Amino acid sequence: MPRLWFMLIIVVSWSVQASDYVVDKQKSSIVFAGSYDGDVFEGQFTRWTMDIALSRNNIGGSHFSAIFYTRSAKTGRVLYNTTLPQKGWFYSQKYPKAVFNSTAVRALGPHSLTVIGDLMIRGRTQQVSFLVELDESSPDNNHDLVMKGTFDIDRLAYHIGREADEDAEWVSRKIAITFNVVMTKK
Repeated sequence: MPRLWFMLIIVVSWSVQASDYVVDKQKSSIVFAGSYDGDVFEGQFTRWTMDIALSRNNIGGSHFSAIFYTRSAKTGRVLYNTTLPQKGWFYSQKYPKAVFNSTAVRALGPHSLTVIGDLMIRGRTQQVSFLVELDESSPDNNHDLVMKGTFDIDRLAYHIGREADEDAEWVSRKIAITFNVVMTKK
């Protein structure tokens, strides 16, 4: 019975009951970070798409998908920007897209979800799971929802930089992916 009340509180506390959203890419970001030879680097994908169907009456029926164009990965450092699309790293010529599709969405509280899904990079798929924080407050009233989260990937599981640095001696094995997605209802 307490679980039922908890779920009822979640459904009632979310003001939007079911909707598809349009992402405001100008206000949103998908950032990756790691380290190279002990120095932290950060970059972002400048070209990506995301589809979000958030069903607040049926959280399990929600779905998130995203496509990241690997050639668009930019770090602000010329060496990294020219290396990332190459065969040993993203191999953008053969694998121009990284793709995420959710397989399960679960409510954790009134403003948080766990999203589980498949992330495919370089033709290799790994399951990822991450916490999503939802913020419906809009100080400028120009958006309906902000979705934030972060998760780590093992770059070697996707064969990213495996030939150049298989032991992760130079480039960190774990790469953090952080997203801040600003959306409006369709």
